[in-house]
Amino acid sequence: MKLLIDADVLIHRATKAVEREEIFGEDHHVLFSSFEEAKDKFHRILTDLLADVASFGSTVDGHALYISGSSNWRKDIWKDYKGNRKDRKPLAFARLKEYVLDLGAQMSDRLEADDLLAMDACAGKGVIVSVDKDFLSVPAPFLHLSVDMLPKELICNTKEQARWHHLKQTLAGDPVDGYKGCPRFGDKTAAKWLNERLEIEGSVYAHEVENLWYAVVREFEGRDLDEVDAMTNATMAHLLHPDDAPRPWLLEGVAV
Repeated sequence: MKLLIDADVLIHRATKAVEREEIFGEDHHVLFSSFEEAKDKFHRILTDLLADVASFGSTVDGHALYISGSSNWRKDIWKDYKGNRKDRKPLAFARLKEYVLDLGAQMSDRLEADDLLAMDACAGKGVIVSVDKDFLSVPAPFLHLSVDMLPKELICNTKEQARWHHLKQTLAGDPVDGYKGCPRFGDKTAAKWLNERLEIEGSVYAHEVENLWYAVVREFEGRDLDEVDAMTNATMAHLLHPDDAPRPWLLEGVAV
């Protein structure tokens, strides 16, 4: 299988790892980074990852790297998207990103790496490799990595299972990305709520989508929010990929 690798995290970890403090004289402390060290660290992280995937028992047939564009379509819809991420980018991050792009990484303006990965994996181009659990909402093979970048499990959700994960994320929200979901819903509450309304737990069939969405909207409205709030959360949780089911939750102007 060809590995479609979320390289944003590799770039961040490589540049963060090589930062160090330098002291000049008694009073001057400077945060220092070496691009050459960052580049070498990136290649070591990537090499280790490829070896770990092979040891995991997967046959590797090449790999491709994916990085996020400089802008993001989600911020046009929700200005606070990822707004709670106050940490600065590590030194040499932008330069290493350009270097990885020169290596042939995939990137498109206004799209996150997640969107490109979702679209290419759904097109049968390979298996997504990432630490990000958001890919559970994509009906494509996904090799989920631990925080230590080690393979945990290979998942291949059906369209029905992917829709379930998407709506669960809509209700529960994602504090890391800055959208809050429906008040008083967490992951467990959202999963229970969804399963009580479905023919098969953990799966949302195309004919169930519209009635289920109306129920989701009612939950938002019962907490002094409205359908636009529900749609905004659902659209924030959406990674771009095709689906043959209705998408009543999708805000106008967003590519599927």
